[in-house]
Amino acid sequence: MNLKNYNSFLKTLNLLFYGLLIVVGIIFLLMIASLMGVLISSPNKIYNLINKGQLFTSLQIYGLELHFNEKVVNNFIYDQKIIYTLLLIGILYSIVIFTIIFFTRKLVKSIVCKDIFTITNSKRISLISYGFIFLSLTLHSMESYLFYAFSKLFQLNSFLENTDWVDSTTYHVFGIQWSLLLAGIIIWTISKVFKYGCFLQEEYDNTI
Repeated sequence: MNLKNYNSFLKTLNLLFYGLLIVVGIIFLLMIASLMGVLISSPNKIYNLINKGQLFTSLQIYGLELHFNEKVVNNFIYDQKIIYTLLLIGILYSIVIFTIIFFTRKLVKSIVCKDIFTITNSKRISLISYGFIFLSLTLHSMESYLFYAFSKLFQLNSFLENTDWVDSTTYHVFGIQWSLLLAGIIIWTISKVFKYGCFLQEEYDNTI
């Protein structure tokens, strides 16, 4: 019964990661399409699209979510370079996340097939750990740039600095997400354990 539940759990996990791959792939394609749209569209066309619809703006800072009124929204300034950079960042991160999910699904599939302690699985786990380490070293900078881009597009700094409770705004570019870094190091260590397990398996097979 425990073995049956374990196999069912692995198959469910495999389907879950397959679904996540599809979602991330769709997001990637949408970002590529948006990037092409930004490259071929003129600023006037962008403003016309915005004027025809309604642009709702909010900014989430960890547990705090700010919703801005029309005064801020109407100050939107189209900057192709900023939009272009934001889309490139989104494409890069979607590739990294897709890679992590892809190799995790490959790992789960190999476990379902009882092909566990192999060099291939060790390499897959190493690639997953590199993805986490990359995110831990760059996520803080990406968040800072997002806030910077948001303030530039909506001239948010001028609004904040005109209030009595804000003297100035600064952006901290460098930082480390320690939880992701620790997860990456742990996953990398597990890859070495798998590699050693593969070595022991080969020694056992040769002995027999």
